[in-house]
Amino acid sequence: MHRESQSVYQGLQEEKFRAERLEEQVNDLTELHQAETGNLKQALADAEEKLSYQSEERLRDLAEMLDACQAKISRLEQQQQQLVTIEGIENSAARALVVKLVNIGLTMLQLLLLVVATTATTLAPFVGSRIRLFASLLLGLILFLAHRKWPQAHELILEFWTDLLNRL
Repeated sequence: MHRESQSVYQGLQEEKFRAERLEEQVNDLTELHQAETGNLKQALADAEEKLSYQSEERLRDLAEMLDACQAKISRLEQQQQQLVTIEGIENSAARALVVKLVNIGLTMLQLLLLVVATTATTLAPFVGSRIRLFASLLLGLILFLAHRKWPQAHELILEFWTDLLNRL
């Protein structure tokens, strides 16, 4: 009986030792998981900050380009006013025609700048990251292909529904 109690005691000691080792391993894995989670959070925060900085840089560049275009428009308007006063155009009808043509040109240039600025502002959220850019391009390609193949797709849809209704 003493032997049995000795073997039971020894078995309990071995189980206790195994349980302690398993507990240490679980603790180590938990610490490792927490450290990795912290590293991933930090990497994500760094990537977000970098993306934000790049977006701000792009917006700043666009704003600078728009300011430069506005300055060019102002210079063209000044040149237009100088053209009106040119002595070479004595005829008031010819002068009025030149003024109108220059005004039309400036209006077209302003319209072009407005379209470019609106397009850039509208597309900015869709190209904020590589994933968004890829998803936007993929969606655009799918919509383009659906538009091109609409007659065939429409025919297939009608055929599917008529076949489904006939089965019912």
